[in-house]
Amino acid sequence: TTVALKMRSSPFSLLLALGLLLHSAEAAYRHKIEPFSFDINKFEYPLEYAKLGTTVALRDTIKLVPKVRNRYGGLFMSQPIETNQFEVVYKLDIKNDRNTVYERVNNEVVDDIEGVAFWFLNHPPQEVDMSVYFGYKSDFNGVGVFVFKHKGKWRVQSIINQGLSGLTVETAVNNLSKPPL
Repeated sequence: TTVALKMRSSPFSLLLALGLLLHSAEAAYRHKIEPFSFDINKFEYPLEYAKLGTTVALRDTIKLVPKVRNRYGGLFMSQPIETNQFEVVYKLDIKNDRNTVYERVNNEVVDDIEGVAFWFLNHPPQEVDMSVYFGYKSDFNGVGVFVFKHKGKWRVQSIINQGLSGLTVETAVNNLSKPPL
């Protein structure tokens, strides 16, 4: 018992115990996030991801939409995130040598819009909810973060919506074109 008391009071044993505790916590954390990762080189997608629309796995990338008008694609986690703190890391390449999207919103021309959206929804997405405008319906319930190119400039915009209809990304983008009052 004397040796055990000396080890507990030793600064080395305290550091060792802290190190083991941190390692154990990190391992538990990695275990929770690992199921949501996938190896694109092996075409491995765990069951936690659902591909919707035109999304396809290619050799070294996931292609959400082809260079064709009025298409949508999405890669959604089918399991809810059960934490209030999380991090998303991904590489994004928007490959389009010409800006081909021209729309009319509220009788105004909105051109040059292309990009991607990150959705944090309060409900599971359904195929019927998908849309050609940033991939999802406008009356969503949650948060949408939009990375898009408008009039030659890249922008980031987020919208919080509680299921209200009429709140659209297109209208918000169109308002970027108007001079301030």
